[in-house]
Amino acid sequence: MKTFFLLILISLSSLMFGQTEDAWVYFNDKPNAATYLANPLTMLSQRAIDRRIAQGIPFDDKDVPLYPSYVNQISDA
Repeated sequence: MKTFFLLILISLSSLMFGQTEDAWVYFNDKPNAATYLANPLTMLSQRAIDRRIAQGIPFDDKDVPLYPSYVNQISDA
C-alpha cells in the first residue's frame, strides 16, 4: 500500500513541474508616454480620472497603454 501511494506521489509531482509559469513583463520605453500623461483622457475615462484624484493616486508610466506590436512580440515568444 505504501508503494502504491509513493508511485502516485511521484507521478503527480512530475505533472506539477511540467506546468508553465506566468510572469510580469514591464516595458521601459513606451512611445508617446509624455503625450498620454499630459492628456489622461486619451487613456482613461473621466470617472477613472476623478477616482484617482480623489484617492490621491498619481498618473505614471504604468498607466500608459502598450502598442499592440509589443504585446504580439511577447505573445509569440
